[in-house]
Amino acid sequence: MVNPASSPDSIQISSLNHTSRSIAFKPGGMTLGRDADNDIVLDDGLASRRHARIDFDGQAYRVLDLNSTNGTFLGDKRLAPGVPELWTPNVALRIGDTWLRLERGGAASATAVQPLPQVAQVEAPNAFSSDLTPQTLRSGQTALVRVRNQGKAAETYTITWRDRANALQFQPPQARLQVPPGQIGGAEFRAAPKTPRLIGGSETHEFTASVSSEHGGAQAHKGELISSATIPVWVLPIFVVVCLLIVAIAGLAFAGLWRGKSSQQAALTAAGATSLAATSQVAQQTLAAENANSATATALAGTALALGDDDGDGLSNSQEISLGTLPNNPDTDADGLLDGVEVNVHGTDPKNQDSDGDALGDGKEIDPHKTSPKNPDTDGDSVNDGAEVANGTNPLDPDSDHDGLPDGDDPAPLHTSTPTSDLNATAQAAAQKTSAAATAIAQAATNAAATAVAQAATNAAATAQMAATLTAQAQSKIVFIYKTDLALANTYKNLLQSNGYLVDLVQQGSVAGVNYASYRLVIIGPDTGNPATWTTGPWGDPAGSEAGYIDSANKPILGLGRGGALFFAARNLYIDYGNSWSSGAGDTEVHAENASHRIWTTPNAISVPGSGMVKLFNNPSSFVAVYLPGPISGVTAYGRQASDPDHFTIIGEGSRYILWGYASGPGDMNNTGKKVFMNTVNTLVNPLFFMPPGVITTLFPLVTP
Repeated sequence: MVNPASSPDSIQISSLNHTSRSIAFKPGGMTLGRDADNDIVLDDGLASRRHARIDFDGQAYRVLDLNSTNGTFLGDKRLAPGVPELWTPNVALRIGDTWLRLERGGAASATAVQPLPQVAQVEAPNAFSSDLTPQTLRSGQTALVRVRNQGKAAETYTITWRDRANALQFQPPQARLQVPPGQIGGAEFRAAPKTPRLIGGSETHEFTASVSSEHGGAQAHKGELISSATIPVWVLPIFVVVCLLIVAIAGLAFAGLWRGKSSQQAALTAAGATSLAATSQVAQQTLAAENANSATATALAGTALALGDDDGDGLSNSQEISLGTLPNNPDTDADGLLDGVEVNVHGTDPKNQDSDGDALGDGKEIDPHKTSPKNPDTDGDSVNDGAEVANGTNPLDPDSDHDGLPDGDDPAPLHTSTPTSDLNATAQAAAQKTSAAATAIAQAATNAAATAVAQAATNAAATAQMAATLTAQAQSKIVFIYKTDLALANTYKNLLQSNGYLVDLVQQGSVAGVNYASYRLVIIGPDTGNPATWTTGPWGDPAGSEAGYIDSANKPILGLGRGGALFFAARNLYIDYGNSWSSGAGDTEVHAENASHRIWTTPNAISVPGSGMVKLFNNPSSFVAVYLPGPISGVTAYGRQASDPDHFTIIGEGSRYILWGYASGPGDMNNTGKKVFMNTVNTLVNPLFFMPPGVITTLFPLVTP
């Protein structure tokens, strides 16, 4: 072996408070500890004054614990004091919060990466563990089965999915993974019903994911798929109402034509009745539309007020920003209607005084004229509402003088026409006029039906939109978990609530007593977790049941800084503390990996320069950054460390987990940083569920690169 005097061997050192450093190995051995006379001085409060010694005999390195207070760890093993242990490059040495890695024989200098927990090598040569995530999924959503090879040899595993009723189809129907010892293999899959239902509500299907080893051993995991019908049940009543309206319209039109042939007077009478009926129907439809939405508007206004509505117009401040209206002006377009009334009740444009372009302002159409602010010709007589008001005709009556001629065809729409002596011509004219009147009825009724359907659809769309809005706001409750730094937790709470979310703060010691079903997002604070015992109990209790309890709610989770990375370590994710390094010096910038991703565009458009560098903080923020030397299935890099090509401070895994690696809070963020953070929250709260078909299998290394 190489003599240490000429060996290029070195020791890579990283800690929670410093960037990495490399020290060449000194011949004759090296001591480590807090005292300044040590060969390697550790600025670590958990290190003893003379903590440990490293020796080299020309062939191998050995570590000796010098009866330290807090112990010396090789991987997960605590060294016995005074007993030298072999140290190899693939095993991390830990003293307190300081990690050391041995580099031999000219190996490329490694970055200061904290090691993943070393998987215990069990005696059984083919031992393995597996898991299914998520356990509840929707049709078309991607799920993952992971297999950890805990044996001593490479093993091939077969993964199959099946449901007892044989009602589901799985893509792929089977997967095979060859996993080296001490690594994790993953197989993605999707599930959907074999026969999609046309009409109905949601259904739940139970299924089993089975994992079997080629050399014996099998494990099974229960899951459930939630599927929805193509046409929801609520559409049926609307369809029936539309059909009944069409039948009624046809009957009225036929009856009007038949009666119209009897005489001119009957035609005029019918036309007058038709006109009055149309007027009444249009007015009733307008009134019904207003009444139908008044309760909704009231409820939404109450919700907006609860969320922060500075101008009291029924829209929350965050909604106004999204719509482009003025949050400090209740009537942005000065048309006499509050912005919230325009959006929630009438569906008009709160930034346009005349939404339908008929020369009548939206407010005047509602009162006093009672016309539709979204239809330029409310009564369907070919004369727009503004012109009718200007001419003195009735914009709610297609025949203002009730002479059988629609206002658009009547040369004197305010004077009854003189009957002609030609009875045949009169009858024909009456029939034509009655037909026109019936058409007007049909058109008015059709408009009414269309208005009803459109209103129902608008209401449904508004309900969906408001549901999405309320999901991102009043109904989108977020729980923020902190350990001791309540002040930092409150800065995040203030930022989130200023963007329309409702936030509850929960101290880490109380997490097991919280029901997470009502929350749309769980945020793990940067001060949580157990860095001193991260290899044995990274977050919460040593068994990991507290982290498991939170994760079992199947809610999106945003991990902040070291606490978030420790939580993900407790859940055995790749984007965890063990695959990351720490920087106490910190950064103010991040490199946007994909400027078109939602994190950089939605709902706040971020201007990403050609360099890709985006400034997030006014002062450098310390951070953890995940090591990602190349693509790994299910892991998405959003933001890269400014000074390193392989470490990422904003990174996600699957659709439920994102690590925001920074320790500093909103008080140190600039406006852009706050927007990027809120985009990150939005990405988790409002995920995209549609994914391309196919399956991806990959291996996740268990040793730190």
